Amino acid sequence: IREARQQEDERSHNAVQYATLATADVPLGIARKAHHVLQLLEQVVEIGNHNAVIDAAVGAQMALTAVEGAALTVRANLMGVTNKEIVARYTDDVDYVVEQSRAICDRVLKIAAQRTGLDEDTSV
Repeated sequence: IREARQQEDERSHNAVQYATLATADVPLGIARKAHHVLQLLEQVVEIGNHNAVIDAAVGAQMALTAVEGAALTVRANLMGVTNKEIVARYTDDVDYVVEQSRAICDRVLKIAAQRTGLDEDTSV
């Protein structure tokens, strides 16, 4: 009976771990999609007209917020995962997406400032 209980406990633990990882997959996917939006906005800011450049800059800030918010959710959802290798892999993935997204957003804002004549530090 003791062995059967231990096996059941292990199966239950594994199921919880799997479900917890699934809760990290969704926001990681959102972060990746928002990163892709940033890549598209970088193209818009480079070739768009004046109004599109401003919209791209605003959109880049919003997309970066989506990336960072999703990354925060990924990290929070990983707190219950006990497999350190899996946690490290997810953390590395989300850190990379955030780092690359910040760099794109910075470039978009810099290009927008140059193309419109607005100071990069102009705030609303």
